[in-house]
Amino acid sequence: MALQGLERSAFRSDCLERVELIKMNNNHQDAWLQKWQAKFKYPERQKFEKFLKACPLDIYDRSKPRANDQNLVGEPLMLYLLARMHRDGAIQATELTNTVGLQAKIKIYDRAVDWVLNRQRDKLNQQAIGSAEPELRQLLGEVAVCVMQSGNEMTKVRTIELRLPKDPQHTIRKIYDRMSTTQQDEKERTMNTFLTAFYLQPAAGDTEGSVEFTHKSFGEFLFAERLKEAITDWSSVFTNRRGQQEDEIKQEDLEWQIYDLLGYGCLTTEIVSYLWTMLENSDDWQPIRLFDRLNGWWESWCDGEFIDASPENLPQKKMRLLREQMPDRTEILGLRQVDIYTGLNILILLLNLNYYAQTRDDLKNKIVFYPSGRSQRDKYTDHLLKVIHYGESIGLTTFNQDIVFHFSGANLSNANLRGADLSDADLSGANLSNANLSDANLSNADLRGADLSGANLSDANLSIAEVNDADLRGAYLNNANLSNANLSNANLRDADLRVATLRSTILEQIKWDLLTNWQNVQGVETIIDMPKDLNQHLKDLGLL
Repeated sequence: MALQGLERSAFRSDCLERVELIKMNNNHQDAWLQKWQAKFKYPERQKFEKFLKACPLDIYDRSKPRANDQNLVGEPLMLYLLARMHRDGAIQATELTNTVGLQAKIKIYDRAVDWVLNRQRDKLNQQAIGSAEPELRQLLGEVAVCVMQSGNEMTKVRTIELRLPKDPQHTIRKIYDRMSTTQQDEKERTMNTFLTAFYLQPAAGDTEGSVEFTHKSFGEFLFAERLKEAITDWSSVFTNRRGQQEDEIKQEDLEWQIYDLLGYGCLTTEIVSYLWTMLENSDDWQPIRLFDRLNGWWESWCDGEFIDASPENLPQKKMRLLREQMPDRTEILGLRQVDIYTGLNILILLLNLNYYAQTRDDLKNKIVFYPSGRSQRDKYTDHLLKVIHYGESIGLTTFNQDIVFHFSGANLSNANLRGADLSDADLSGANLSNANLSDANLSNADLRGADLSGANLSDANLSIAEVNDADLRGAYLNNANLSNANLSNANLRDADLRVATLRSTILEQIKWDLLTNWQNVQGVETIIDMPKDLNQHLKDLGLL
């Protein structure tokens, strides 16, 4: 948070190096527990350590190195939250049974919010705040939306007020208004007091009533929870008087809510991970209905229906509200940015929904998403390529930086992705059969188990890519750069590798036949783990 403030000041930010917090090792943890003991005495420390040892191993395991991302007590926030809640009797080890990794973190955050609502509100003005805990949690969700959409992890109290429903009878508006006194500054002080209890703090050096999450991940969790609530509403239906099913959220309201929640920037991988873990453990949403509605919205967006609509259209409305609520973002979020980010975020949701459905026998034939358009015989589809280029209109790395990590298991058969930058993309298990990937940048991409049969990869950059177990039967790899790529167990039968670069390429246990074309391949002498029969074949061709 301090560095973000420096970047906005006259201080030169280009002389700063990025850092990240390492996991707490055993020595750090022991030092922390010593301080906990000094504050609350040894018996309390003993009880807490006993609690930790009773938790699942991925929560607390002294034998595992602290570099293990699954060990949540390596995160200072987790250790603190668990210690405080345990001391107050707000969490039991049995509540974390059968939870692993992110599920455990979500459980802890969820319980932390309940704990603050139930145990910490005695520090606040009870008359002003009231006791409607679900509504208070909804208010926190709107605070998280404001913070995430601000782009710098902080938001003004005035922005929160502007985002709340205008209807004075709305429960959230009532709560906020109860905090109000006759003076605006008194209202802001009351609001700040309430927010500070939820791991928010007054923004450093700010005199206009701003707050920021003390821990970024806490804000991301609350924002993901707000998205889950919206997704549940978007997929909900009811039976009308005629016995017909209708959507709880009307189409025009759905379209606006999508822009309102998602038209600010790309969802982070952390938010998406929280969101999908929450959904997978919930029975409140309807995946098939959600897919139908989001997919319909996506197709309309790809056709430009929203941004081409008469003024004031939805992207314009969201841009105006952002400029009213967050004037600091005026130069960053114009009409194109709002429209592009909204579409890309729906793409992320659809890709993750498609991946989820493919793991479920009851859904995999009912939810099939085609990011580039439905495959047509002997004809390429180009929706996705147009989206990539649209995103590049606001930044050359817009698509590559945030979206490419969500394509695992995607159906991109017959997609035209010529020249696309898909470096570092997660395309594991994706269907890219007969796709046009000529001149594409797939360096360091994860293509493990992908179907690339019949794909055109001529002149593509596949350096350092993981292509093991991929199906490359009949693929065109002529003049492709496969240096340092891993093709172990890949199927290269009938593939065309003319003039391809194979410097330090791993070919362990590949499948090939006499129709595989090795003419003039480069770097043959550096190939790693070349099968013996292929070695002899290349010698016979005079290439070795």
